[in-house]
Amino acid sequence: MYGIYDDNTILLAKFTVPMMVRSNQPVFASDSFSLKRYATKRTSQRWEIEAGLEPLQDSNDLITLFTVKGYDATIKVAVPQNYGSILNNKSTSTVTVTGTVDVTTLTLVAKPNGLIKKGTYFTIAGHSKVYMTTTDSTAGSTTVGIFPKLRTACTAAAITYGASSASLCMMNAYVDLDTALGMSYSDGILMGIENIKLVEAL
Repeated sequence: MYGIYDDNTILLAKFTVPMMVRSNQPVFASDSFSLKRYATKRTSQRWEIEAGLEPLQDSNDLITLFTVKGYDATIKVAVPQNYGSILNNKSTSTVTVTGTVDVTTLTLVAKPNGLIKKGTYFTIAGHSKVYMTTTDSTAGSTTVGIFPKLRTACTAAAITYGASSASLCMMNAYVDLDTALGMSYSDGILMGIENIKLVEAL
């Protein structure tokens, strides 16, 4: 389930709508007199999640996690997959990839036995960065496109991209500095966590 986990991979809170997953990549753009656009992108990129939270365990567990971790330590987050990815991903096999630094295409070593839909978030074994597929991949595919560029080379490394509890794409994240940590009390008994913004730890 998509949400926030403790250090023992126990789900403490699931994300609620409205929810946003977005890519933050610095871009500098300007328009000429002919209205042609000139843009320059930085190579750095991170994912950001903004969502409401529904505590599933004791709310005290969640507020303790936030208080102890604060803004300077990472927490574990299951990245929400696009609805199309959940609906259409049909692969049940272990998929492995190989790639060199700065490539946008990975070679499929062990191929999926079904479909991995483009727009699927995934991680690579031994890497902490989250990537997104930019092409569909099937048993007949030899490569898969990715965004952003590969940060660290990999050789026949397994990827994790599923929607089940055993195959979630997990991200290390910081609490955004603009997010105030705490509880809101609606009637003196019920406690609620306000919307939170999480940024990928690079």
